[in-house]
Amino acid sequence: MKEKEIFEHLARFQAEGKSLFVTSSFQTHSIPLLHLLSRFDKQIPIYCIQTGYLFPETLTFRDEVAEMLNMQVIDIRSAVAKIHQRDTEGNLLFTSDPDRCCYLNKVQPMESILSQHDIWINGVRASQNTNRAQMRLMQDAGFGCERFHPLLYWTDKDIYQYRMAHDLPEHPLEQKGYFSIGCE
Repeated sequence: MKEKEIFEHLARFQAEGKSLFVTSSFQTHSIPLLHLLSRFDKQIPIYCIQTGYLFPETLTFRDEVAEMLNMQVIDIRSAVAKIHQRDTEGNLLFTSDPDRCCYLNKVQPMESILSQHDIWINGVRASQNTNRAQMRLMQDAGFGCERFHPLLYWTDKDIYQYRMAHDLPEHPLEQKGYFSIGCE
């Protein structure tokens, strides 16, 4: 989807009175979408799922990108304190049950956000994995919200070319050889 088409979709959503939001992991491949949105409407909320396990470099990069794009980032967190995120043996869930950890720290906090908005602008791309290759441009997100994947058919090359054309930064950990940057 080209930039003009993305803006047309966003304008149509707004004309229909839809409430929009975006989430971002603040990895290098996330920055083009945030840049596009900043050029369309700086008031679209950006949510960062603050798992409590993000790299310090990601948090610094998040703040730098938000300042560069003049957009506000809203952290969302689990309602379950880390001290209570343990298995029956007392091990923190990220070591013993990463799926449960992700549910408590990523999925559950998103539920209230989904119920407050109509359109979740999401930066997934089909080339990232086989599951994402099956996704459609618009999909149900649950809780009365739809997911919009404007970059679904962008390639790594498209992301790189957009970043270069707009002089957008690279996540500092990618410069150190990390290919995917999520929780520590």
